[in-house]
Amino acid sequence: MKTSAFALVAITALSACSALQGPAFLSRSANTPNFAPTDVDSIVLTPGAFDPRRYESLGDLTVAATKPTVFSPEPTVADVEQRLREEAAARGATRVVEVQITDMQRSPVSDGSRIGRGIAVRRK
Repeated sequence: MKTSAFALVAITALSACSALQGPAFLSRSANTPNFAPTDVDSIVLTPGAFDPRRYESLGDLTVAATKPTVFSPEPTVADVEQRLREEAAARGATRVVEVQITDMQRSPVSDGSRIGRGIAVRRK
């Protein structure tokens, strides 16, 4: 009886996890300036290449939207795009260039995830 109660509590706790949560790995060089955060909805995402003549790099972004359990909804491309926008806005970026979003990937620690990568930039 105790074992089944524990299993029920564990499943309930895990199923409560949000599909939008996942780690965000951010790299920034020591000499990258800090800017005030920008509006999340104003961030433009593009697969286009980084042009150092037009934009200043604020660092690489890597975010994950995960499906922690079989009961959680699968993360969508829109979920990953939103995470990229949030991380870029926190840095003061106006765009994310070289955006790449993976297909769903399964792993031993989650029932699936999508990874998004890009470079947070701001017009010079």
